[in-house]
Amino acid sequence: MHHLITVNNEIILMTIRDEIVFYDRDDATRFMQFLRSKNITTGIRINTELMHTTSINGTPPAFITFLQKRIDELSSHGDTCDDDTCQEIHEEYDDDEDFFYESYSMLLSLVKKQHDFLETFFSVHTIGEKIDLPQLAKTNFPDAENLFSEITEEDASEVPLTGRESEDADEEHDEHKESSDLSETKKETIYGTMFLMTTLVENEVLVPEDGFFVYQNAKNPDDMFITIPASFFSDEDVEALSEEQFKTKSILKDTISFTVTIGPEFFMLDDISDITRFLYDEDLDCDEDDIEHLEYGLYNRQMIGYKMIDLVKENGKMSREEIIEGINNTKISVDSNTVLFHLSDTFAGGIVDDLRKMGILKGKDAKLRLQI
Repeated sequence: MHHLITVNNEIILMTIRDEIVFYDRDDATRFMQFLRSKNITTGIRINTELMHTTSINGTPPAFITFLQKRIDELSSHGDTCDDDTCQEIHEEYDDDEDFFYESYSMLLSLVKKQHDFLETFFSVHTIGEKIDLPQLAKTNFPDAENLFSEITEEDASEVPLTGRESEDADEEHDEHKESSDLSETKKETIYGTMFLMTTLVENEVLVPEDGFFVYQNAKNPDDMFITIPASFFSDEDVEALSEEQFKTKSILKDTISFTVTIGPEFFMLDDISDITRFLYDEDLDCDEDDIEHLEYGLYNRQMIGYKMIDLVKENGKMSREEIIEGINNTKISVDSNTVLFHLSDTFAGGIVDDLRKMGILKGKDAKLRLQI
């Protein structure tokens, strides 16, 4: 696949890094071993990132009271706006208000359902009973008796994101929605059951034991705490919640990834798809989009390198600066389209240096010639 951007019926070549990120060290090592088997130099860079998440704890009645109050305020906001200035201010905040009105309405429904689930749980289970997720799902979702036992990890990942960051995924989620076989009933079952199980465990009603959860403590649903991500709420409301009968909790969690670099020896490969084919065939833990980007990048750099070789072959000897200038004054045809190279001196010079490192070009910057 060619990573090319069309502008006015001409194509401008875009450059992409020659590296790929893995989320498992062993997979990164396997890919490095594969590259070395192809006589391609490689290296690894370990990346760490701290993720900060905040959640809010409160009882169902407290959340219901707060959310209903805010929903009423949001629905009535702007009703008394008579002058133009007031109306303009109201319109400015419409998007935010619409988001939080929908978010709080959804939360209110969720909290009420969880409260009902808790009441149902304490009415049908007995102290000492062993309970698993399918059994918990069946209790609250009788119409989905066998559904939870069939849920896969992939299904669980399709449950809608929580909080405002889900807006960024809306478009992708909508595109995927039609092709997904994960029904709304299934989503509700997954999320509702997992939320309930988390609440029961956090309140020490259920205790994990040998792959099950043992019912150990009976409690009043009104006195139990449920946890909701702070990203559901506006910053002002998070501050207001922390001053009332709610508690905030922050978690710092690190994520580690492994970036594997690919040396310039790939210029010598007849078919760079061997590299990407290995990534697909071995089912390594990396993003599929990254594999496509890697293929684009390798292909493009190979195309630039080969064109530089042609330029030197035509001219006999060229300086480093002449090669860089020459490639940017070059047009080639790809699939009946014109390809233009708009490359910086830094990038184009890096490819010249790679070709020299590979022994394809030889000489000093002022006089470079082909060695092959």
